[in-house]
Amino acid sequence: MRRRAAVVAALTRPTVRSLPWRLLAGGWALGVVVAVVPALFSLDLPAAVLANMVRAAALCGAVGTAFALDDPARHTTGAVPVPRPLRQTLRVAVVGLAGAVWWAAVLGVVRAGADAESWAALPAGALTVEAAALSGLALALAGAAVRFSAVRLPGPAVAAAL
Repeated sequence: MRRRAAVVAALTRPTVRSLPWRLLAGGWALGVVVAVVPALFSLDLPAAVLANMVRAAALCGAVGTAFALDDPARHTTGAVPVPRPLRQTLRVAVVGLAGAVWWAAVLGVVRAGADAESWAALPAGALTVEAAALSGLALALAGAAVRFSAVRLPGPAVAAAL
C-alpha cells in the first residue's frame, strides 16, 4: 500500500500537467456564466427557474468534464509500468476535486444573485446530486469509450452524447 501511495504521489504532478485544462475550464466557465446571469441583471427569479439555471450550469460542467480522459499520447504511454486504471483514476480524482471547487463557486454565485426566499426554496443538495450524476455519467461514458475502443480523445463524442 505504501508503494502504491508513493507511485500516486509521484504521478500527481505529471497528471495535473497533462490534463486538457482548456477544455475542462471552457465547460466550467460556461456553467459559471449561466449561473451568474441573474446576479448580473438583478433578476428576482423564482426557485424553480433558478433550479433550472443551476441544472443548465451542471450540464455545462458535465460537458467540460467529458474531456477529462482525453489523452492524445495514450497509445505511446501504453508500455509504462503503471497500469492504465491507476492513471485514469488519478485523472478522475484531480478533475473531481477541481469540479467540486467549481460547483461550490456555481452555488455561491447563485446564492449571491438570488433573494433569500428563492435561495431557501432552492434544493441545493438535490441539485448537487444531479450535477454529480451528470459528471459521473460523462466520466463513465468516456471511460467506456477508452476501454472498448481505440479512440484517444473520447471527449467530443461524450459531450455530444450528453
